[in-house]
Amino acid sequence: MTEATVLIPTHDHADTLRRSIASVRDQTVQDFELFVVGDGAPPRTDEIMRELCAEDERIRYFPHGKGPRHGERYRHEALEDARGRIVCYLCDDDLWLPHHLETMVNALTGFDFVHTIPVVGLEDRTIAAQAGDLADPAVQSEMKTGRFNLFGPTCAGHTLAGYRNLPHGWHPAPPDLQTDLHMWRQWLAEPGMRFCSVTVASTLHLPTSRRTDWSMERRLEEMDYWAARIREPGFRDWLTAEILRQWRAALLYPNTIRELAQFADASGKIPHAAQLYGMLNVLGWANPANRIAHARMLMRAGRTGAALEVLRVAAKFMPSDPRPLVLSAKIHMDAERFDEAETELRRALVLGPDFPRVQFQLAQCLRRMGRHEEALAAARRAVELAPAEASFRKFLTKLEGGGRQAD
Repeated sequence: MTEATVLIPTHDHADTLRRSIASVRDQTVQDFELFVVGDGAPPRTDEIMRELCAEDERIRYFPHGKGPRHGERYRHEALEDARGRIVCYLCDDDLWLPHHLETMVNALTGFDFVHTIPVVGLEDRTIAAQAGDLADPAVQSEMKTGRFNLFGPTCAGHTLAGYRNLPHGWHPAPPDLQTDLHMWRQWLAEPGMRFCSVTVASTLHLPTSRRTDWSMERRLEEMDYWAARIREPGFRDWLTAEILRQWRAALLYPNTIRELAQFADASGKIPHAAQLYGMLNVLGWANPANRIAHARMLMRAGRTGAALEVLRVAAKFMPSDPRPLVLSAKIHMDAERFDEAETELRRALVLGPDFPRVQFQLAQCLRRMGRHEEALAAARRAVELAPAEASFRKFLTKLEGGGRQAD
């Protein structure tokens, strides 16, 4: 048995994959096997993987045609061959810092499932870091019942023994749920599992959803920039200091503020609730639920400009969640800024092309812009994804009848 199995799923990021794999090979812990699992990857990926497998016998490539969703079942099949004591994940366009695997090996001695601090590299070459405690029952409840996902796969890991005790392992997620959150929920549902949020920054997530209009050359230039920064002697200290700056008020009592905000909301004191949620944001304890709640409070208080600013920041810190974009689109639609609304909804569809609510809202926007056929297509897609939703079917029926009053 080796110390770790590293699994990298890949679909269409052949050239970034080479950079991600290099960050694994640079780890302080070298006792690992590296599985790259293809899900309809292009021939360029095959070429790169043949070269890398020839260079390093620890690397194995599992090529497959395009599977359902994101090829989750292929990941499960690969892990049936795993020999690592632990399993860690890396997206094919993200980077690890050299101490990541060492951190995970140590942490997974006393726990079953852990993650390090989720750090996102932003387009302007700054970073954002999410705070949260996976051992907190409130966080677990949000992840099990809502769309809140505290971390992505790049900073997550677990024991192989724990994985093999799960009821399913990796398998296709429902169309309206993130693939990784679907997987994490299996762990959270298992009794007796030990969870830990490790307060170490050791990864860098560079989300494609924020870079859809970037050329491959620009993506590679960004990865090379961060790879060079990571090699600098003082980078880890800089990263830690930047995260601490963002969490500058961590010793206050965010749960108390959150409870007061929820009480104010339930009591109809919307301005007070908005102010309290805003305080949580300023203090650096703004998890996605807080940010979305803050924006909703501001919208209900009629402060749409302030709500848009909160949602702009929320989208920055929640790069894989379409909710900030959907709420922004609603504000723009209410103000009859339909071009801006469509832009936000198109961005939301990149994050979740199978989210029925986004398709429905896009259909409403397009109808109000006079683009009837496009609205019809979006409405049909919404009904296809959520056939039991009566409001979707009613809207579609009116559109198919040629009605212009379908809202």
